[in-house]
Amino acid sequence: ETLIVNGEIQGDFPAGAAPRTAAGVREDGNVIFYVLDGRQSPYSYGAKIETLAKRMKELGCVDAINLDGGGSSTFVLQSTSASDGFAAKNSPSDKSPRAIPNGLAIVSK
Repeated sequence: ETLIVNGEIQGDFPAGAAPRTAAGVREDGNVIFYVLDGRQSPYSYGAKIETLAKRMKELGCVDAINLDGGGSSTFVLQSTSASDGFAAKNSPSDKSPRAIPNGLAIVSK
């Protein structure tokens, strides 16, 4: 779902707060990946999509999209301490990373 196009927040978003994942591009070309926990009162209730769009704009994004949310909103880093080499760095609403058919990988050379 499109959040921001050419610096303008898009409208008519569905209601309801949930865990969210978004990606955006700033004017300087830097990419922002944003993961927000939710459905874990009082820790985090998540956010409405409109709130997510406003946050991405606050972070300087001129274009941004909402990715899958809910239990799929998981931020994972490669870790030498985790038995499988990866560790969740947020608190997914499913209490652990959900098996998913795809994801985004950011690799540093």
